[in-house]
Amino acid sequence: MNFFPRRSITNLLPLVVIASVCLTPSAIAATADDKLKAAILVKLSKFVTWPENYNRDLNLCIFRSDAIFKILQRHANLTSNKRPIKITPVERVSSELDQCSILYIPAKDAYQIRQVIMGTAYSPALTISDYAGFADVGGMIELSKSGNRIRFRINLDSVLSSKIRIASPLLEISDVVERN
Repeated sequence: MNFFPRRSITNLLPLVVIASVCLTPSAIAATADDKLKAAILVKLSKFVTWPENYNRDLNLCIFRSDAIFKILQRHANLTSNKRPIKITPVERVSSELDQCSILYIPAKDAYQIRQVIMGTAYSPALTISDYAGFADVGGMIELSKSGNRIRFRINLDSVLSSKIRIASPLLEISDVVERN
């Protein structure tokens, strides 16, 4: 007796191929990493104080990262210390960067890191990236993966020059980078 007629197996073949590609460990890990980074971006805002004259809502800008932007966009009514968080995509280095309270630049856009840092040099925008060496080139918070954990490297000189303050509990669990 044939439990699986040939026609039904043939119809399932495309679904099996798509599922095997979509559910590979690397695809699942990338999604998990993106979710973790999205959560970290919101949590980090709770440890940051912007200058006194910074009286606007927090604008969390995501530089050319559709995955993290989509994850954050699904969560309406995000807040940090009773301030609403607006999620904004940023596609290029421009005057738009002046509107960012927090700016995340993914490692895949490393070729534009220096431009982005220069574009935010005179604004109180907390710059964050998962690019290895981000804190060394003037970025504020670098997310680095160590096993299953995300570690923080903070360039305190860059943070202080922007008049942003980072709470001591975050500094205590971070590696502080000093430029020479």
